Amino acid sequence: EFVYSQLLIDCLLRLKYIEADKQELICLCKQKYENDIAELHNLHEFEKKYSANRTLWWYTRESFFYKTLNEALRMQDIHLIFLFREFIFNIYNQLKENQAKKTLRVYRSQRVSSNELEPLKQCHGQLISVNSFFSTSTNKQKALSFLNLSDATSNFESVLFEIDADPLVTITKPFADISPHSAYRGEEEILFMLGSIFRLKSIERSSDSHVWIIGMTLCSDNEHELKHVLMDIKQKLGSGETDLRTLGRLLSEM
Repeated sequence: EFVYSQLLIDCLLRLKYIEADKQELICLCKQKYENDIAELHNLHEFEKKYSANRTLWWYTRESFFYKTLNEALRMQDIHLIFLFREFIFNIYNQLKENQAKKTLRVYRSQRVSSNELEPLKQCHGQLISVNSFFSTSTNKQKALSFLNLSDATSNFESVLFEIDADPLVTITKPFADISPHSAYRGEEEILFMLGSIFRLKSIERSSDSHVWIIGMTLCSDNEHELKHVLMDIKQKLGSGETDLRTLGRLLSEM
């Protein structure tokens, strides 16, 4: 699953996009939000004014684009991800163009269920592949402040991801400060590319709070133990532009 999720991203980013795909995506979103006047207005604006260099602006805006794309990634809705592939590619390009120039320590807080946290405690030294765009902040206090806004329940734990990211180790999965391109300036947001790979270095409860601190480092494609399997399948898929036949073959093997 780890390998094929990486290959799926690679395949989709190299698959030619046609205008009919964009129109189908817009049509699906209009159906989804047919009773939401605000989102229908956003869709009309998107249809008329969207441009590739504004993709991050649309992604950071609280609208149908962000919600539908993240839902597709979370649910692994292959058809929707297929329709979004051009926009995923444009986000990739914007991240690559604005790739961080130095090593950063960034933070992300969230509430996770006890059932999700327990396996992580057993994963010291192992790899985690993120099947979505991964939003973080350079401001630790700002990241922690989101926990204060969360509903505290007995079944959920507060978690702070503490990530060290070196731009020299990653080529295919860029990360960047997207504040200048965001719909909300001044957010100090560092966004990691879909499919970024992290190594879990530590997990412990902080001494002065009930927050679990999960330490991770960004990994390169060549660092993980499955790199030889990944490279072998990549060679079979070939380089350059892919087609629906290649995508179908990959999906049949997943």
